[in-house]
Amino acid sequence: MIYLDNSATTRPFEAVAETIKQASLEDFYNPSAPYGRAAAVEEKVEAARARTARPIGCEPGRIVFTSGGTESNNAALLGVALKRHPAKKHFVVGGIEHPSVLRTVQFLTNLGCTVTAVDPNGKGVIEPEKAAEAVTEDTVLVSVQHVNNETGAIQDLAAIAAAVRAKSPALIHADGVQAYLKVPLSLDAVDFYTVSAHKFHGPKGVGALYLRRDASVVPYLMGGGQEGGRRSGTLNVPGIVGMGLAAELYQTNRKEYVNHMMALKLLFLKELRNQLDEVYVNGPDPERAAPHILNLAFPGVRAEVLLHFLEERGVIIGTGSACSSKNTKVSAVLSAMKVARVRAEGSVRVSLCPLLTEADMKEAAGHMAEGVKMLRRFRRK
Repeated sequence: MIYLDNSATTRPFEAVAETIKQASLEDFYNPSAPYGRAAAVEEKVEAARARTARPIGCEPGRIVFTSGGTESNNAALLGVALKRHPAKKHFVVGGIEHPSVLRTVQFLTNLGCTVTAVDPNGKGVIEPEKAAEAVTEDTVLVSVQHVNNETGAIQDLAAIAAAVRAKSPALIHADGVQAYLKVPLSLDAVDFYTVSAHKFHGPKGVGALYLRRDASVVPYLMGGGQEGGRRSGTLNVPGIVGMGLAAELYQTNRKEYVNHMMALKLLFLKELRNQLDEVYVNGPDPERAAPHILNLAFPGVRAEVLLHFLEERGVIIGTGSACSSKNTKVSAVLSAMKVARVRAEGSVRVSLCPLLTEADMKEAAGHMAEGVKMLRRFRRK
């Protein structure tokens, strides 16, 4: 099998899987308990916190462990809404955010908050001046996805933050789930940053939220006061230590991995264009996008049909956000980018990981070209 849906999830590194098993069987003690073996487990949790913090250059104490990217995004948005005065709760979000952001701010409108969504340009990029124009004196938070999960478009967080802060003291939240370890981050640009372990060969069900020291929020999970009172609930020790190890392994080979994925992505596109006409890229030029994501359009070809054609040949791809992929509507991201419907309906996402090879990409491109040619023949009939 050639797995090309790594934006949806990744296969855990083998060392990570072994660490999770060991932690489950041997380090099962509650790290909040008062005895020695629990304290030893707590030390492993703190080591994982440091490993998770290192790739973005923050102090370990600014990392709060969560159940994943969705919870981290919810914690940032809801936490800010709960903290601010009811009369001043305006949120600005990118129009192409993950559902865990868009649906959360939609929920907040039911509580009296107001929301402005800023659509991207045709390349999927949020222009800093447009983000700043949306800010009002009541804006408390601007939330922008660092890397879009469908197109790989990279947002210039530093420029967006500078434009917003020139006008407002609003806080900046970035969903870094697809960017962490793959795209550089200027930590000064953000007050909150979201990561999720299963996007970088760690386990599912665990993630983290970075909080700048002076960017406190009201916790929306109440209980035993774990994570310094910022997120209650017994810690998922196997997941946390697995996440920390995955971050360290990826960080150790970060430059090699990023360059390898970019080279494979460009090779894949070249192979397709050598075999097909009308191959379009949705989003930025591939060299300017995240190294692991490529969104392609084949007008006249139904994306779902192509996906199943490839699956029968051992190639797995995606058609959009895995959190809403069973929805048969055209991608909301592509719609916000004003991509024509006929093109959007034939759009698929290929997302890579460092474990792939040139041979994998050439074989996958061959099968994809075969499928597109066949489906176009049916279209012409």
